[in-house]
Formats: sequence, structure tokens, C-alpha cells
Amino acid sequence: MNRDPAIDWLRVIATFAVFVFHSGAPYAAGDWHISHYPKSAVITIANAWLLLWSIPLLFALSGMSMHLALRTRDAKTFLKDRARRLLVPLIIGILVIAPPQVYFERLGRGQFHGEFIEFYPHYFNAPYLAIGGAGNFAWMGLHLWYILFLLLLTIALLPMLTWLNRDAAQPLVDAAAIALERPGVVLLAGAPIALIELAFGNVGLGGWNMLTYPLFLVLGYLVVRLPNGILALRRIAWPALSLALAASVTLLALTYRASLAPYGLYASPVQTLLHAFSGWWWVVGLIGLGYRHLRTDGPMSRHLSEMALPFYILHQTFIVAFSYYLNPLPVSTAWKYLGVIVLSLAASVAAYAVVIRPIAPMRVLFGLHAQIR
Repeated sequence: MNRDPAIDWLRVIATFAVFVFHSGAPYAAGDWHISHYPKSAVITIANAWLLLWSIPLLFALSGMSMHLALRTRDAKTFLKDRARRLLVPLIIGILVIAPPQVYFERLGRGQFHGEFIEFYPHYFNAPYLAIGGAGNFAWMGLHLWYILFLLLLTIALLPMLTWLNRDAAQPLVDAAAIALERPGVVLLAGAPIALIELAFGNVGLGGWNMLTYPLFLVLGYLVVRLPNGILALRRIAWPALSLALAASVTLLALTYRASLAPYGLYASPVQTLLHAFSGWWWVVGLIGLGYRHLRTDGPMSRHLSEMALPFYILHQTFIVAFSYYLNPLPVSTAWKYLGVIVLSLAASVAAYAVVIRPIAPMRVLFGLHAQIR
């Protein structure tokens, strides 16, 4: 089997965390496609916490899923399946899902006046390189950068990952398995991530240096490749989560004690270390906890797992649109935030249930199998 219910549940949790983060982005410190003023301290801190683990967890889960898939298919078949699952939805996202986001951003900043049908030809005028910039063509699909980067990492890392499945890699696998018997090894395995952030900074897409994501993916792959990988994370889950909580509270207190700085702007190496290790400990702890308590397989887990990718593709467009219309209303920030969450969640789920799930061509365009399984 290429599925694991723990991975399914954790992917749903991480995807929902990204949804909550994007719902709060208009109200958190920093600039976004649609920005609301004044900024909320509570939402800013909550969003900073969500970024500590949501995107790293998605990359780690992708690595775990890659190992499960490569157990039953060769590299060529695997790449064809990844192109179907990732490249096709990315193209749809760039051409259909991202343009309304850019349109509402331009309306909100006074950079365009008119209807969407009038704006769409201008979407291709120049590459979109920054929020509020002049270019409109979102060549990464805006929030779909994750899908693009995952596809590129899959291509780049596939030779190494397939080598790890061969007999030639067995001595290395055996040595790593022995090392995992020591709990400290698991907790300190985030050191390479910390070194990358100390050397190159931590500001990047998803709140992390982009060079850290390959490490999260490879470490996720190794978790299921090593014979005792899952067991090691199950054993260390609660200590890892305790350390993650302590490090996160310290980091957020240091970062926001004086002002609402945009996420990821850390003033000292201590904060960078806290960021790197807290993120790693959250990922380790959540995966370990998932394999303790989220092993139930059934229609609900399969349904939510299938919905995760289309939901991820759709959600930000609804968030941008609803925040554009809700922000001018004379109600508190809390009510606007709640309205964005409720309306965007309902619209994303409804679009999946009515337009994508039951219609075979739409399923293919959003990375699903043509037939409901």
C-alpha cells in the first residue's frame, strides 16, 4: 500500500494549519496581498507559531509518502505520477487560481480599476515578483510555490532517495538505525537545519530558508526507510513536543516583546537557533504523536486526505476575495477574521465537493485520480 493513515491525518492537519495562517495574513504584522490595519497582536503571534511547523511538516510528510510510493514502483513511473499530481494542478493554479488573487490585490492597492474579465489579459504583462509590485503573472502560482518546489525537489533528490533503497546503502541505513536508539540523536538531528539558517538566514517562502526544505523532506523519507524510524519518533514524541513548546514560547516572547515585527525577522543568533530547533521538534513530535494516536483508517481519513490537495490549491483565492470585501465593513478585526475563516472554509469545501470531486476531468486537473477510489 502507498498510503498510511497517520500520514493522511497529519497532512490534513498541516494543510488546515496553512489555511488558518493565510486566513490571518491580512491581519498579521507585515504586508500581504490584502492588508488590514491596525494589525492584530494575537493573530500575528498565532501565525508566527503556525509557520514554525506547518510547511516543514508538509515537506517531511512528502518525504515519507515518497518512500511508500517508491516501494511499489520504479523511478520513471513515480515521476510520471508526480507530474500528474503536481505539474498539472500547478499549471491550472497559475492560469486559473492565482489570477483572481492578483486582481483583488491590484484593486485593493489602486493599481487597477475594472472587472476581472478586463484584468485577465493584463495578468500576463510581466512576472509577479513581489506583493505590490508591477508584474502580474504569478509564475509560481503565489501560494502554490510549495507544489512547484516539491516537484523540483522530487526531480533533484530522486536519484539519492532511490539509492537509499538499494543494498549498497544498507550499511549507512544500519548505522543510522543504531544511532536512532539514542533519543538525543533524534532531538539533535535538526542541527543541519540550524546551521543553514545561521549561515543564510531564515527569511524565505513559508517562513523558512528554502535550503531547509530538502532536509525536512529527506529526514521524512528516512523516518520510514529506517526499520526503527517510526518507533524512535513514537518514543520521543512527548519530550520533543515539550521542548518545541518551550522553545516556541521563548522565541515568540523574544521576537514580539517590543513590537509586532513581520514573521521571520529575528534579531539574534539565539532566536535563529530557537526557530530552527523548535520547528524540528514540532515536526518530530507531531509525527510521533500521529503514529501513536492517528492510525485509524476509514472513509473519513481517505476522504479528507483526497481533499487536502484541491483544498490547498483553492483556499487562498477565497481568502483574498473574502478579505477584500469584508475588511471595509465597520466591525472589529476579530469578526472580519472569523468571517474570512468561515466563508473561505465553506467555499473551498463546497467547490471541492460540487465541482471537483464528482467530475472526472476536474479531478485530473486538481491532481486526483479520474475515478473516486
